Amino acid sequence: GDKKVGCKLSPTGDFEGVDSLLNWEMASTQKVPRKVLDQMQSPDLVVVRAAHKEMLLSDVLDLIHTASQRTNHKVHAYIEYMSTTNLKELLAQLLPTTVLPTPIDTLLQDGKPYLWLGDGNTVGKL
Repeated sequence: GDKKVGCKLSPTGDFEGVDSLLNWEMASTQKVPRKVLDQMQSPDLVVVRAAHKEMLLSDVLDLIHTASQRTNHKVHAYIEYMSTTNLKELLAQLLPTTVLPTPIDTLLQDGKPYLWLGDGNTVGKL
């Protein structure tokens, strides 16, 4: 398939969390207005999220599969908020003669509007 999907990429499996502002290069150049700082409980911390990238669904699935099979891989990937209707269409293009395993087929048929798809080793810390 030549369809691209949005995915998140992380070298560690951590996809969101809190980090020290000092670890971010923009900390020295971006100034938060005093009015905002005065209202913040922890102005020395920032919320971090994984990088977003548009990739071919087949490439994302390869990354997810590799990460689920090995412990020494260099990147974790997941797709968030993917429409189950879109996923069904993309999988039909990618695997036109494949019958999906029952758990996946059931998941795509049960009326859930969105799903997250990843290797099972991703972590959110918020």
